[in-house]
Amino acid sequence: MCDDSTVYVECLSVDRLGVNITWRTQLENIPTASLPDLHDIENAIVGENLIGAFINEIKDGVFLLHLDSKQFLADSVIDFPRDEEFDLSPRVQLGCRSGFRRISSPGKAGPNSQGCVVCPPGSYFQDDECIPCPLGYYQYQTGHSSCIKCPVGKTTNSYGAISSDHCVTSCQSNEQGLQCDEDGQYRPAQQDPDTRKSLCVDSFGAALDWTQTEDLLTDDQCLVLRKFERVPASSLIYGSEEAQILQSQSIGGDLQSTYFQCISGCEREDDCGFATVSPAGTEVLCELYSAAEANFNCTTSGLVQGVLGNPAATSISGLSCLLRVRSPERDALMVYLKRGQEFNSFGPKAFERTGFQNVLSGVYRSMVLPGSSQTDAQLLCRQECSRDSCCDGFILSQLLLDGGTILCSLLSSPDVLICNAKGWSPTPTSAMGGMCNGVSYDEKEKRFSFTLGGQVFSGTSQLMEEAGRNFTAFQEIYLWRDSDMVTRMETSLCEAAALKTKDDLTLSDSTKDLFYLMDNSQIQSDQNYSLPFQQYWIFRQKYSAEEALLWCLTRCAQEEEFCRMADLQNATDKYFVCILYPEAQICDSSIDQIPGNCATVLPWQPQTLYHKIVTLKSSVKSFYTRVPFQKVTEFSVRNKTDMSRKAVSDGFFECERWCDADPCCTGFGFFNDSQLSGGKIVCVTLNSLGIQTCAEETTSAWHISNCSSPDAEVKIHPFGWYQKPADLKSTIPNLCPPVSFQLRPESEYVDAWQPLSVSSVLMDSSISNFEVVHVSRDISNDFSTARDFCLSACSKNQSCVVVTLEIQPSAIRCIFYPDTQICRHGLQGHSCWVLLKEPAAYIYRRQDLLLPIEESDSTPRAYIPSHGYLMGKSQVIHIGSEWRNISQFLGVPYAAPPLGERRFSPPEPTAWEETWNATVARAACWQPGDGEAPSQSVSEDCLYLHIFVPDTTVKNMSVLVFFHNGGSYSAEEGKTTLDGSYLAAVGNVIVVTANYRVGVFGFLSTGSAEVSGNAGLWDQLAALRWVQQNIASFGGDPSRISLGAERGGADVTSVHLLTETAGTDLFRRLLLMVSSIPASASPAL
Repeated sequence: MCDDSTVYVECLSVDRLGVNITWRTQLENIPTASLPDLHDIENAIVGENLIGAFINEIKDGVFLLHLDSKQFLADSVIDFPRDEEFDLSPRVQLGCRSGFRRISSPGKAGPNSQGCVVCPPGSYFQDDECIPCPLGYYQYQTGHSSCIKCPVGKTTNSYGAISSDHCVTSCQSNEQGLQCDEDGQYRPAQQDPDTRKSLCVDSFGAALDWTQTEDLLTDDQCLVLRKFERVPASSLIYGSEEAQILQSQSIGGDLQSTYFQCISGCEREDDCGFATVSPAGTEVLCELYSAAEANFNCTTSGLVQGVLGNPAATSISGLSCLLRVRSPERDALMVYLKRGQEFNSFGPKAFERTGFQNVLSGVYRSMVLPGSSQTDAQLLCRQECSRDSCCDGFILSQLLLDGGTILCSLLSSPDVLICNAKGWSPTPTSAMGGMCNGVSYDEKEKRFSFTLGGQVFSGTSQLMEEAGRNFTAFQEIYLWRDSDMVTRMETSLCEAAALKTKDDLTLSDSTKDLFYLMDNSQIQSDQNYSLPFQQYWIFRQKYSAEEALLWCLTRCAQEEEFCRMADLQNATDKYFVCILYPEAQICDSSIDQIPGNCATVLPWQPQTLYHKIVTLKSSVKSFYTRVPFQKVTEFSVRNKTDMSRKAVSDGFFECERWCDADPCCTGFGFFNDSQLSGGKIVCVTLNSLGIQTCAEETTSAWHISNCSSPDAEVKIHPFGWYQKPADLKSTIPNLCPPVSFQLRPESEYVDAWQPLSVSSVLMDSSISNFEVVHVSRDISNDFSTARDFCLSACSKNQSCVVVTLEIQPSAIRCIFYPDTQICRHGLQGHSCWVLLKEPAAYIYRRQDLLLPIEESDSTPRAYIPSHGYLMGKSQVIHIGSEWRNISQFLGVPYAAPPLGERRFSPPEPTAWEETWNATVARAACWQPGDGEAPSQSVSEDCLYLHIFVPDTTVKNMSVLVFFHNGGSYSAEEGKTTLDGSYLAAVGNVIVVTANYRVGVFGFLSTGSAEVSGNAGLWDQLAALRWVQQNIASFGGDPSRISLGAERGGADVTSVHLLTETAGTDLFRRLLLMVSSIPASASPAL
C-alpha cells in the first residue's frame, strides 16, 4: 500500500502545519455488476491496523512531526473527504487505476453503480478515457498509456488497430489488384488485368506506361527501368553539337527488344545522365549521354521572394529543364532520363546521397517548386549548387502542398547531419526529435511549421490536419563529394551562409564524467547482427575532435532510454561519425559465473567507444512480482552482478533498481547459491524469462516436467525469479536484442493434435491433476512458437492428453492435462467432453487417444411429442475418484399454470411448441410460511418438474419420481431445492422431482364444484402421467417407474394407495419415508 501513498505538508499559519496523508491500494478488476459490499474493504483501510492505529497515535499525543529543528504536536482534528462520485463511505474513496476508465452499470443509477473497465487493445489511456489508436498506430495490450507506431512505410486502414499485423503497406491495402512482394512492397513487375500485358510500376504503385510490353518482364528488369523516365519530344533540344556523348553503339534487334539493353548500360555508368535509342538501318543505335551540365538547360520564371514564412525562400512557378541531344528531330528517337535521385555527378560537382534527411544548420537559400517533377527539381538543384562556390550540397524535399510541392534548400558548411533514414528516431521531446519528426501543427492557429538546416518554414494547409507526420513524402541530403569546406578561404558571403543555429547542444567537459571508455578487445563486431542505432555526421570545419566527442556524448546523455554507448569514428577528412547504441551486452545462461561470459556485440567495429555509467535511482519505480515457478529454462541473461557484500534486503532492492534502469530488462533472478547465510548472492537481470515450469502452488503428483532436478528446488524468500510488469517493459520495436529460442520444438507434432471448440469442454475447478507452464512472450511473441513447444512437450509423455493455451501480457500460459474425458451414451447417441481446470482460448487434444469428440452442438435435448424439443444443460459431478456427466432438464411444465380461473381446479394440459428452455429451474409452489420468500423462488405458477439423466450405456433406465416435503423453495434463483444429479449418477437411474400445490392452494375444499379440494393430489397424478408418456424420450423405461416421497410429501403421496391410481401402470414401486399409512395397506416394495 505504501508504494503509491503520499504525505503532503503545508503551512496553515506561522506555527501550524497541515499534514495530508493518503493511503492508496489497488483492487483487482471486478465486473461492474459484481461490485462487492465495500464494508470489509473500508474496515481494512480505516480499521484498527492502519488508519485507526494512526488516529490513536494522534489522540494519545505521541505523534510528532519534526521539521526544520522544530517539533509539531498533532491535534485530534481529523477530516476524511467524501467520495462524491461513488457515493460511498466518507472515509474511503474509490477510483480507477491507470489504464482503466469509469463506467456505470446498465439500468443502475444508485450508489455503487459505477465501476472500472480496462482500456481494451487498440486504445490508450489518457485523461481517464480510453482513446482509439490513431491511424498508423496499434496497441495489443490492455490498459496501456500509449500506442505503438507502425514501422516506417506502413500504416493502418482504420482507427483502433490491435496488432502489428494491422500495419500494412500501401500495396497490401491497394484496390487495383497489384501484387506485393514478401515485404509488402509493390512488385516492380506487374500485369495489366485487362490487356494481360507486362509493365513496371514505381515504388508507390504508379504505372510506368512506357514500359508496357507483350513480353514478360521480370522484377530485376523493372528495378532497372524504375530508375528512368521517358522524356517527351517537347523536352528535347535536337541537333545540339555541344551535347556530350559518353558512348555510342549499334545493337541488333528492334526498338522494343533492345531499349532495355541500352538503359541497362546507362544504369551501370555513374557518369551517364540519359540514354537515347533510335533506328539505324537494320540495327538500333544506343547513345549514352553524360550527366554534365552541358547536356541540360534549366530555366525558371515567376519568381516570388519570401514564401512559406521564410525570407530566404523563393517560389518558382515556372521550371523548364530541356535535354540536349545531337540527333536531328525524328519521331523514332526515344530518350530515357535517369530519375533525379539516381544522379551521382553533374557538371563540375559530383554529389552523393547521404541517407540523412536534415542538418542542424547550413541552409542559406531555398527554392519552392510547386507542381514540378522531382527529376526537374533535382536538375535545377544540382545546377544552382554547381554554379555557387559556397554551396556544399542541398536538401531535396517533397511536400504534400498544392499537389506535391518540391523544396530545394542549398547548404553551405553544414555542421551536423541528423535524422538518418535507417537510424533510430531521436526522443520526440528533444529539439532534434522535433526536427526529425518533420512538420508540427498548431491546432489553435491552424498553422504548420518545420525546420530545415536551421531555417524555419511555416504556412497554412487543410491537408496538414489529415496528413500529420506524412506531410513530407520524400526528403534527403545530397553532399558535394569533393567539397573544399574544410580548406577553402573564408569569405563574407560564405561565412554569412554558414552561421550556426541557436539550437546547438551545450557542450561541457563534465559530460565525460557520465561515461567510461570501453576496452575494444572485449567488443565483437558482426555485420549480420541487427541492432538499432542513431548516426550523425559531425563536420570538422565546425567541431574539433574534442568538441565532436563532447557533442556525441551529450547526445547520448539526452537519449535516456535509448542510448547506453557512444562511438566516435574518425571517418573522413571532412567529418566525424557519431554512432549511438542501446545496451548490446549478451551473456551466457549461467547464473553462477560472475561476471561470466558477457560480450558486447555491435554491427560495426568501434573506434572510440564510451559506455554510459548507470546511476541507480534511490527508489524502485516498478512493482516486481515473484514468478510462481521453481524452474526457469531457456532464459536470456542481460547482466550479472555479485551482491554478496551487501545485506540481503539491500542487494534485492539494488537488483530491482538495475532492472528499472534498463528498458530492455524483463525481470531478474536473485539467488543464494547455498540458500544459507554467507552464501554467494547473485543478481541476474534478464532479456527473457524463458520457459517457466514446476509451479510452486500446485500439489499435483502428476506432471510431465522434471521437477526433481537441483535447479527446481524451492527458493526461500526473497530469493527466486521476479518479473517486471508487462506495461512497464519497453514497447519500442527492435530496441532490445532479439532472444533466440534454442530449444526448437518439433513442428511435426502439430499434426497429431485436434483443436477443440469451447462447446467440447466443461469447466471443473476442482481438478487436481494438471501442470502449468509459462512460455515468455519475449521468446514466443509468435504464438505458434509457444504452441509448438507445448504440444511437442506433451507428445513426449504418454499420459499427457490435453493442452490449453492462453495469451497473457507477459507469457503464453500452457496447461497440460492427463485424460479428463467423460463420455455419454444416451439421448443423443455418443457424446464426449473434456474437463478443464480453467477456461482457455486455445484447446488441443491428442487425436491418437480416447474416443472422438463431436464438434456439433453438445447441448442435451429431448423431443416431446405434440410440443417440441426440451433444451437442457450438462453438469459434471465428482463420484469418488471418477467424473460423471449429468443431463439436467429443469423447469419442465407438466400442466398449465393454475392461475385465475384455474386456481383450486385440477391441472389442465400445458401448451408449448418448438423449443422449451429447460436450463433454469422455475419457482416452487407457495405455502403458508413462505411470505418473505423471494418472488422468483415461490409462485402460484409452479407446476414444473426437473429431470436428471445420467451418462450411461444402460438402455431403458429405471425411473424414480420423487415428491418433496411441502412447498420448500431454493433461495438461489434458477436452482432446484432437491438436486437429483448425485442419485442419478450413483444409481444409473433417471431421477424426476416434481412440484405440486400444497396448503390452501392444494387442499382447500368448500364442498362446492369450484373448490372441490385435493388439487395437490391431482397435480401428482398429472406429473405421473406426463412421466409415463414422455420418459422414453430421455432413455427411461415407462414400465419401471418408482414413486418416492418423504415426510409431508409421503403423507400426501401415500393416499394414492387408497385410490384408483394404485391399480394403474403409472408406477410400479413405492418408497415412503415417515408415512402415516399402515404398512398393511402398502404393496410389497
